[in-house]
Amino acid sequence: MCACVFVAENAQLNFGELKQFLLAKEIAKYKLPERLEIMRDFPLSRSGKVSKKALTEMITLKMNEEQKVMAALGVVGKLLPLAQIFRV
Repeated sequence: MCACVFVAENAQLNFGELKQFLLAKEIAKYKLPERLEIMRDFPLSRSGKVSKKALTEMITLKMNEEQKVMAALGVVGKLLPLAQIFRV
């Protein structure tokens, strides 16, 4: 699961801080994200809502590019199926 978050201009957030925040809110461990993406803005649908489909495509493209770099460096990473990123 991937957490896509918008962070205020002067604020910072890292994965550990996000995880601790969610644990403090008593979020079940199986619901915790495995990846954090800091977003400048979110893709919107015509109705002004976040487009999960476009967001999924953006994250998938980014992950594919990262996997290509990792493969070129000889690093084998954990691959997440698209369905685990978002339920579209």
